[in-house]
Amino acid sequence: MILYRYSNYKPDDPEGTEGKGAVLNDKYIDGGVLAIYTWLEDNSPSFITVEPAEVDGYHRYFTLSYDFDDFDDFLDKYEQLVDLSPNLSWDDFDDSEKPSLEIEGGLTKTLTFSESKAIVEASLDWAIDGIWNDIYDEADLAGFVTKADIAVLAGYTVNIGEESIEELSYYDPDAEDGDSTGAMVYVESNEFELSGSFTNTGLIVGLSIAVVVVIGAGVFVFFKFKK
Repeated sequence: MILYRYSNYKPDDPEGTEGKGAVLNDKYIDGGVLAIYTWLEDNSPSFITVEPAEVDGYHRYFTLSYDFDDFDDFLDKYEQLVDLSPNLSWDDFDDSEKPSLEIEGGLTKTLTFSESKAIVEASLDWAIDGIWNDIYDEADLAGFVTKADIAVLAGYTVNIGEESIEELSYYDPDAEDGDSTGAMVYVESNEFELSGSFTNTGLIVGLSIAVVVVIGAGVFVFFKFKK
């Protein structure tokens, strides 16, 4: 998987060649960006595995994952994540927005997985809200930054067996950004859907979902996969 690596330069100057200045994110997190790992470890639900933070130059990677036995187990854990948010609940979303898995066919089965961007973001709000309220320090950005500004959905991948869809952020030098050009383009789709065919539904062990969120100076990676 290719991840957008949040560098020490502003996202609209990824090579640091335009003189737009550095993004000094450590001062905006109480304890520095790596404190995000400690917060995640202390506040994630018990079914979440929080991997040790990885440091690569200016990049910080925080990886969370959970596995599930079947789709009902997947939905149960997904619902728990959404309900952890102090602002949202599972019941706020209709069935068309929630994850679904349809199975059709006889000997050869076609599995179709779908979910909305809205429910993906809702399943992460518990972490973003907690980081914002517990360890984010506005410092000299007070009055200019809100919770909505500190994180963005930067990547989404689904795999079913050998089939996959992927939407990743990228830098577009021609994108308009105020009076200048050059900006990061993040996940734009509002709906995700993927189908895969199997001769045995037991083969859906390949179902996995990966979500990438840029928060602070960290890359927050969330994996969900079937055992």
